[in-house]
Amino acid sequence: MAKKIIFFLLTIIGLFVLSTFKTIWIDETYFAEITYQLLEGNGFYSQAAFVAEEGTPVYIYGPVYFMLTSLFVKIGTLDPFWIRLVNYLAYCGVVLLIMSYFTKRKLNKWLYLLPLILFLDPSAFENAVSGRMEAVCLLFALLAYFKYFSDTSNSTIKYGSIGLFISLSYLTTPRAVILFIPLAFIILRDLVVKRNYYAFTLIALLFSTPLLIWIFYSAGSFEDYYKIYVSGKKFHSGDQTPVQAYLMGGFNLNAYKIVLYGLLILSFLVPKKLTNEQKQLNYSFSFIAFLFLFLVNDVGSYFAYISPLIAFIIFLNFQNSKFKLSHLALIGLAGFNILIFSLKSSYNFINDNKVYDHIEHMVEKHIPNNTRVVTDYEFYYPLRKKNLDLYYLQFGKDPETRVQYYIDKVDPEFILTTTTEPKMAMFKANYDCEIIAEYPTVSTHPWINSFYYKLGNFFRLDYKNLVIYKLNPKTQSKTF
Repeated sequence: MAKKIIFFLLTIIGLFVLSTFKTIWIDETYFAEITYQLLEGNGFYSQAAFVAEEGTPVYIYGPVYFMLTSLFVKIGTLDPFWIRLVNYLAYCGVVLLIMSYFTKRKLNKWLYLLPLILFLDPSAFENAVSGRMEAVCLLFALLAYFKYFSDTSNSTIKYGSIGLFISLSYLTTPRAVILFIPLAFIILRDLVVKRNYYAFTLIALLFSTPLLIWIFYSAGSFEDYYKIYVSGKKFHSGDQTPVQAYLMGGFNLNAYKIVLYGLLILSFLVPKKLTNEQKQLNYSFSFIAFLFLFLVNDVGSYFAYISPLIAFIIFLNFQNSKFKLSHLALIGLAGFNILIFSLKSSYNFINDNKVYDHIEHMVEKHIPNNTRVVTDYEFYYPLRKKNLDLYYLQFGKDPETRVQYYIDKVDPEFILTTTTEPKMAMFKANYDCEIIAEYPTVSTHPWINSFYYKLGNFFRLDYKNLVIYKLNPKTQSKTF
């Protein structure tokens, strides 16, 4: 009962802070823009990222997440709450799924700590309220793993659903591939050893059918679909392919990763007794965790795939061990998560530069319909409530190419950015730029800010120094 009460309270708290816990950021609005265009009948397109995508549809992700966000925005509206709600509810599903795994096996020892460890995980919770898609992908992946290892039947529904879950996970984002490497080997092993041809055929059929539909819809052929990831360099700055951006890195450690991986290794070393099912999940999730550490260029969001898996292993191993300090280790991890969440929440409360209503008021008062705007991502949602042409200032190819395109092809009437934006110099060479609105200047509690800033980027983002420029053409020709 305690774990259910804790989970319920945390879920309500999460819903309460869903729109404000994290400031509006580029990835969130990038996905929201695709959702907006999909609802407008334009397909998987992004006007805002026109320069980055060269005016072509965005197919590097699958369709699942955008179909879900489109449904939620259709029910509600295009704002941070409804965009973020999809991934948030998916992460609630992840937490419930893991909790039910322990409950069904009567592994009830210290179970009240599990929702605190999972739900308040700094990486996973920030991602859950970020408007990204990792929790949706992870939920489908966990459903596939638990169905394969925990369902002892050999039914058509079991193997068909496994194939479908894998496909849905991949069609949320192809980055899911790393989550299924162990499961793929185990399925192939069982095909060879157990000669389970029927199971393999069902899994393969239900996995491949949705995927093939998407491949031929998005790219037209296997070769062109493959080229999206290994040849195309449109994404972000244009200097890397999607595969290079995701995999060419690794071993990005921070304090929280050190804590988690340290506890993971410790949980392996303590004596314990696991069932065959638990061993396979243990080895599979551990393989994923260490493969991620050494292979993936984790820039802040991707670890949300992995940290719940590590927490699952740690809790499982300590549950099945007689190590006397197991309880203290889990309490320490839960306490750490509570501390970070409390610090972040308190900073959001005292930071006067995180009031989004001011941004909405700036846009509503100063940006008319039927205009052309170049903007930072913070202004995205109120701008999309108007009928206008919208382009990202901070996204796509190199800055000079991007700004030159806007000057030559867009001829913007307004720029929404910060007072310290260096790219404004390029616009000022071609336009008379007048500041017509500013984010209110308020007390920033400098001594408090300095303390929080030392804790890392997790605490540093706010809305100060935002302004709206009105652009008026100069008489001379547009040139740098």
